[in-house]
Amino acid sequence: MGSPFKGLIKGLRGSESPRTDSIVRAESATADVSLTDRGRHTAETDPACEGAPAPPRLNRRALLSMGTAVAAGTGAVALLSSSPAQAVTPLPGRVGTVVPAAGVATAGYTLRNQTALARGAVVFTLDDGYSDALSLLDFHETLDQRVALAITCGWIGQPGKMTAEQVLDACVRGHEIANHSTSHADYVTLTPDQRATETDTCSDWIQGLTGQRPSTFAYPFGSWNAACDQELYSRFRSWGVTLSPTTNLPSWTNLGDSFPRFYRVDIENPANLNRAMALVRKAAASPIIVSFYSHQIDRPGISTVDQYRTVAQLAYDLSVPTVLPRDVFGSAGIISDPSFEEPGIPTWFASSTGTAASSDSVTALSDAGMFGTKVLALTATSGSQAVRSQAIPVTESVIYRLAGRIRIASGNLLSRDIELSIKWRNANEEAISETSFYPNMGSTWSRFETDVTAPAKSRFGYLNCILAPGSARSGTVYLDHIDIRVAGHGSLG
Repeated sequence: MGSPFKGLIKGLRGSESPRTDSIVRAESATADVSLTDRGRHTAETDPACEGAPAPPRLNRRALLSMGTAVAAGTGAVALLSSSPAQAVTPLPGRVGTVVPAAGVATAGYTLRNQTALARGAVVFTLDDGYSDALSLLDFHETLDQRVALAITCGWIGQPGKMTAEQVLDACVRGHEIANHSTSHADYVTLTPDQRATETDTCSDWIQGLTGQRPSTFAYPFGSWNAACDQELYSRFRSWGVTLSPTTNLPSWTNLGDSFPRFYRVDIENPANLNRAMALVRKAAASPIIVSFYSHQIDRPGISTVDQYRTVAQLAYDLSVPTVLPRDVFGSAGIISDPSFEEPGIPTWFASSTGTAASSDSVTALSDAGMFGTKVLALTATSGSQAVRSQAIPVTESVIYRLAGRIRIASGNLLSRDIELSIKWRNANEEAISETSFYPNMGSTWSRFETDVTAPAKSRFGYLNCILAPGSARSGTVYLDHIDIRVAGHGSLG
């Protein structure tokens, strides 16, 4: 995937930015590469590379394909080509050798003359916007690696922090700029409206600087709860939480998993370095993605520059590609425009009956902490129906969670007057069955959720939002943040 800032880069540098997904391979001759000899070997710098093909480039599609094919036992090299004849040939060159910092174990670290791409990948994130990050960015670039900067925008320009110009330059160079809140507040201690301000102010700042709204969020202090996740789902593809040396949670994500929350191992803490090295070696042989983060380097009690570099160098030497969170974590969601923000809501089809029925996106105050300024307004009287529908792709026998927000805006409506249904269809668009749900609703916003199972042979479904008032009843219902996802991904929307 190329950089999204090509036009900006051409104006500032006269050329496109480095690809965020390119790979430098561990190479195969006899000389050593230490931490002070990390350059990329090309035909210009290394005669052994003359005539060799360019190194392969890895993007989200290739990663997901690898995850699928690895599970089926397919070799990774063939996955990056359309036929065996186009399989990737490794670059000739020199064997990389890591120079570990004192106290970092290297047992079991054996460099291989690789003939295939590593099965997994690693992610590096630098939090808060400390100026320490600048030298680390330079180092990563010598290994042709790109990382994510999780920015606390209220700190930018302060002593010891990056300037806005430096953040923009990092973006131009192909690094991802992620949201780390405005003031680094503990989200669990804030109200929903306070969290929304913290989050949206930072996203607005990043978008104003780079032209791109961030798709990745990192929780300050790693502090979160289910309500926080529910508020983030329509703002970001994914969000990261942190793992201390004593935290016993998954240290990696399976390749191709679209679960939005990912776990980051703290390599600022020297106690985590052996764990980090072991995870890089695991990513070299397994279809997983490992995520690391740091704040500052070379301060009392935290990792040295050389210790940090050892982890990145190991990924380089084992041909484990370094990827960006925006390319590998989370998903765009099954529902298109879940908060009804698009003008005319073109992905939601109207099929109302009766002259008194209407279904439109209107400006209204969303539930506390939720994103957007629009809601779906369904208006109907007895004998008429207001309907909006959207076709959604599904997989047979998978359990999905349907969730959202609802309230009565006007009238004498009852809960049984509103129906959410999914009409299941097979690959030939033939009807299979229908699942219906009647959420409770009142005059204030409430959240609903229910689990539904896609029946056998189902390929897609029609999600219908139907207001059909009973006898002598009429009114308007507001719906917002309609979400459908695999039930195991939690309760969002």
